[in-house]
Amino acid sequence: MKKQKLFMNNNFNIHDEQFIARWMSNELNAEEIKSFESHPDYNIYKKMKNASNQMAFSDFDVDKAYGGLKTKIDDKVINLNPKKSNALWKYVTSGIAAAVLLLLGFFFFQKESTYDLNPGETLAVQLPDNSEILLNGSSKLSFNKESWNENRNIQLDGEAYFKVAKGEKFTVNTTLGKVQVLGTQFTVNNLDDMFIVKCYEGRVGVTSGGTYKEITPGMAIQIKNKHIDSWQFTSKEPSWVSNNISNYRKIPVATVLKALQRQYKVAIEGVEYLSNESIFTGSFPNDNLEEAVKIILGTTNVKYALEGRSKVVILSK
Repeated sequence: MKKQKLFMNNNFNIHDEQFIARWMSNELNAEEIKSFESHPDYNIYKKMKNASNQMAFSDFDVDKAYGGLKTKIDDKVINLNPKKSNALWKYVTSGIAAAVLLLLGFFFFQKESTYDLNPGETLAVQLPDNSEILLNGSSKLSFNKESWNENRNIQLDGEAYFKVAKGEKFTVNTTLGKVQVLGTQFTVNNLDDMFIVKCYEGRVGVTSGGTYKEITPGMAIQIKNKHIDSWQFTSKEPSWVSNNISNYRKIPVATVLKALQRQYKVAIEGVEYLSNESIFTGSFPNDNLEEAVKIILGTTNVKYALEGRSKVVILSK
């Protein structure tokens, strides 16, 4: 499960154990309360607090309940941070209320859905609003089912093809930018320092590095360091979906090799021999490593060796 980013305002943040404890004890000031209420996960914490207030504590064995629930969670191989849990447990003075908050927190945050693919894998994912996502190799995706109606945000690292249900809205967030959508089909690809978005249906708004641009069907944009390259295309769906082929336009060869590693579990050595001016435009197959490497490195003046299916060694210029 991905760790949530801290929501900071001035000198405090709402995911700090002390902050949560003070909130449970109604000790926040007006500014802190306002900040907390604007956070996308506020409703989840509010439900947790309301549930804890409704429970009777007289015969509640905190240690036993915590131990039992933790065992169940461990059995489901859900990774949480025990250090943060212990810190919260120790800090809150009203121990039973804090324990209930912690236990309910385990329950609610299991609603977070996270998908982490290996090289060459693809996976179809359905959102709570029936929108569909096809995730490409070595990509990661997460969203919160519990707070979906209040917090329609998706975290993506890698490449995915989205088919959005008619009339539905959400935002796709990446480290390089975000895409806001309404009833459309599009791809998002954050690759190294490249942010690539293609629109197949409807309209999408793309924001990256302070730059905003809307694109419509048949339009693609590629953003690198605030520089935007745009072009038109005619395909009806991504090549990696229809033909199991990866397609790139005006990408440094070193970056294309990282795209290669999304499809093949292969190490690459000697990238320093590649010129920064070596640019790749074309396609390579996702099911034939030898052919893919030949196509990519054939555009350069380097020599290379392929060691089985596990390593590509670039030898020299």
